Amino acid sequence: MLPVFCRQHIFLKTVVNAMICRAMKISKCLFLLLALVTGNAFASVTWKVWNTEYRVDTTFHAQIGPGTTQTSLLLTGPDTTLTVFYLTVDLTNPYVDIRTVCAKDHLAGAQTVTDMAESHSVEGESLYFAGINGGFFAMSGKANDGKTSIVGRPHHATVAEGEIFRTSTSSICRHFGITADKVPYLSNASVDFTGTITSATQSYEISGVNVDAANNKLILYTDKMPGQVTQVTSNSFPLYYEIALLPKSGEKLVPGKPCKMKVSGSWARGTNMAVPDGGYVISGKGMSGVFIQSLNDGDEVEVYLPMSFDGEEVPVDNLVTGNPKILGNGTVLDTEDERKDAVEWHPRTSIGYSRDKKTLIMLVCDGRTSVSRGVRTRELADLMRYAGAYEALNLDGGGSSTLYTSMLGVRNHPSSNGVQRQVGDGVFVVSTAPRSVYIGGIGFATPPHVLAKGEEYTPEVYGYNAYGLLISTEVTNYTLTCDEGIGHITSDGKSFVADGSGKGKIYARTPAGYTCEMEISIRENIEDLYFRLDSVINDCHYRYPVEVFMTNLKGEEVSIAPQMLSWRSSDEQVAVVEEGVLRGLASGVAEVYGSMSGFTDTLLVKVQEPVRHCMNLNDGSADWMRVSFVTSAGFKNTSVTNSVDKGLELSFLYNSPSAKTITLSGNIPLYSLPDTLRIHVNPGEARMKSLSCTLRTPSGTHTVDLPVPAVGRESVADIVFPDALGETIDMANYPITLSYLTLGLDMNTLGETYHLTIPAVEVIYNYYNENASGIESVANAGLAWTVEGRTVLLGRTADRIELYNVGGGLVALARESDRISAPGVGLYVVRVVSDGQSVSQKIWITK
Repeated sequence: MLPVFCRQHIFLKTVVNAMICRAMKISKCLFLLLALVTGNAFASVTWKVWNTEYRVDTTFHAQIGPGTTQTSLLLTGPDTTLTVFYLTVDLTNPYVDIRTVCAKDHLAGAQTVTDMAESHSVEGESLYFAGINGGFFAMSGKANDGKTSIVGRPHHATVAEGEIFRTSTSSICRHFGITADKVPYLSNASVDFTGTITSATQSYEISGVNVDAANNKLILYTDKMPGQVTQVTSNSFPLYYEIALLPKSGEKLVPGKPCKMKVSGSWARGTNMAVPDGGYVISGKGMSGVFIQSLNDGDEVEVYLPMSFDGEEVPVDNLVTGNPKILGNGTVLDTEDERKDAVEWHPRTSIGYSRDKKTLIMLVCDGRTSVSRGVRTRELADLMRYAGAYEALNLDGGGSSTLYTSMLGVRNHPSSNGVQRQVGDGVFVVSTAPRSVYIGGIGFATPPHVLAKGEEYTPEVYGYNAYGLLISTEVTNYTLTCDEGIGHITSDGKSFVADGSGKGKIYARTPAGYTCEMEISIRENIEDLYFRLDSVINDCHYRYPVEVFMTNLKGEEVSIAPQMLSWRSSDEQVAVVEEGVLRGLASGVAEVYGSMSGFTDTLLVKVQEPVRHCMNLNDGSADWMRVSFVTSAGFKNTSVTNSVDKGLELSFLYNSPSAKTITLSGNIPLYSLPDTLRIHVNPGEARMKSLSCTLRTPSGTHTVDLPVPAVGRESVADIVFPDALGETIDMANYPITLSYLTLGLDMNTLGETYHLTIPAVEVIYNYYNENASGIESVANAGLAWTVEGRTVLLGRTADRIELYNVGGGLVALARESDRISAPGVGLYVVRVVSDGQSVSQKIWITK
């Protein structure tokens, strides 16, 4: 069965309730209610992108802002894969706006999409929470003065929040624009930017804004020009006439609205005139130059710059340019001849909208990577069509393609080694809602929809403020429930186990009463089943829930509840599995088999039951550990002896300052599942500066630095498990092997003979103890404890606190705590472990 692409729609529902409040005066109160509704729309199993069918898997889907969702897809075809990322924006949402940004608010100077968003966000007013890169731009070059960089300058038209940064002169350009009331437009031809300037006596046509001048053409230059000068062609300076204009008070030049201005100063010729802050310069030659010469300082003029989309004048506030238009009236357009690279596979970016113009789609397809090949423009059109677009435009692609979100970061993998390229402009989704940092609703991220029988699923729950803006990706204070018959919820309330059948829903609820829901389907047949580990060690004490996995519909490894399998053992006297939990019964070797839906895997179990609380690893043999003196020239008259009673004894003459280190090496297995490795060291009169122990496990090598032993007496250093290997016990770390003990020396008396001893290297098994007195019990050993009832209070937080009964059995354990409770009245031994060292003491619980 092929995976099903699903779209989760989360809507922000705003309820406006006007109330008349009787107080000192009557006021209107506005109440906003967030309703996060999760629904499922199942698309076809496959998408046909041009002539190729792809299996489509949703790898991510969630609401990220007011009326806005972000979706990530993996498309798998016969010989390639594609990764696609897109935004869907509800343009009717009152708290969302669409805005273009020109990098650094200037025509020269590129920025990453992230930098543009962050630099334009204003707390409490406008948050640029998502966006994509915009049109094509200059990646190199200088302005006409030969020295000012034009890197980042859009090649064609850009309008940002009503400010015209540049118009287009090329007939191949196509433009996406959106009005102040969020009505989108996409031109079928290059937008006509022709305007007029009218004085008291005559009018003249404005041919463009911030573009190259030409004979008889009048060009308007703004203060966004590179170098803030007109930058007219250098070899034509003497032919151009220029004069400055300043808007009258309260006037602003925006598309489709007349703007009254005053002439500032006199005209000049060939000066490459500076553009005044907030003002303009008009430049021309030929007949346009004659018009400029007719203007005088203080004259009033009116400038009008309309924009015509396919003959219709449209007052767009934001505009970006691309090429080609790839989707028109819901039909994929033949664009292969419109760009040289149209037939090539590249990363690409597109923007478009739905047939009713109420939904905006912004999409990026990765390319040039091992995971995603990239697409041609016709394939990009199909992707946009499936995403819901009716009209769509190809924007700048390649290394520029970027889809950004404020909470989740850049969602795609830019082809320039994953690093964002600095680009010329971008298009952004902006939240205009008031600032709110409190969660007002929750939603599931990336619903699985289809789970395999027995699969355990832990959902991600996101938190949103009252306006639908994503403010937390780590909501944890929720509890799951589920419909009867489809499965059950784990004891911690955070995961769902699909051990039922059919379809149903799971629900999340927070203590504040916020809820969300997700529909689940249970797939009865599975395609594979395997254990995480091939073999494990057991000590007849630790209960190991066998880690079982399968591959889900997305190709991801997911866990299966082990109790879903049927189990048997090759030797039930050695080990058994009950309800998915392995239990060792006696020392020996057994194989256990887990089966489900026709699949079986095998786990080799080695049961090693400790017979003593403390076991010395030193067997007394001469080659128990190999001793290396580094450097050898620094040591003379070296002697090494070993016995069980006295331990490993080293003797040497300190001959040179080059004598730095003594290394003890071996491959000594630590039997079973020890709780502590205890190392005794007596350096005698040899001063040490370091002591470390290197352990080898199946998962890697671990070096543990130990406290430096003091001169003249025996010191004990404890390595506590599983702390030394990780926060929790992981069966992949066993068996443990002692590889090295490294002793760093810091002596300064040449010619002196030193004697150093390793009296014992022991492993400790907490739950097994022949007698409670076998645990080190030191009266007044620094434990400033008090007892309240049956609770021992240490007065400080310890890494680990263990409580043993007089039989040596572990009866209580606490981590990162300052207290531990006894199960009843009696004599106990409390053992405290902190910073790798331990101390024990007997206590009486009397009531």
